[in-house]
Amino acid sequence: MTLIDPSPAACAAASPFARSSSRASALVTAARSLLPSLESGTPITSAMLREAMIAAFGGSDAEGRWQWKDAYDACEIAQILFLRTFAAALRQARPDTRLTILQRIAALFPSISPPVLPR
Repeated sequence: MTLIDPSPAACAAASPFARSSSRASALVTAARSLLPSLESGTPITSAMLREAMIAAFGGSDAEGRWQWKDAYDACEIAQILFLRTFAAALRQARPDTRLTILQRIAALFPSISPPVLPR
């Protein structure tokens, strides 16, 4: 006989919404931890990104707590948070200056290497 815990806490923890909500919260936490580096113009290395993800998710990718796709999602969230903070200044810049700034911001993040296709 299998016993099922009917308590509200157990039901909430088992629901897909609770899991996606905690994942989203962890992604935002990781993104916020990257903001000081962005604000100082320091490139985000994969080691920095891994450290932020481990802290936010309470474990490593090897432990199955998160995937590298999640890490790149955290980078995108960090970019949005950064741009939201400096949106007024960006709006005042000339379009060519704005594009240069956006390119510099994008260059601060690690890139995903394209897959190597077999010949």
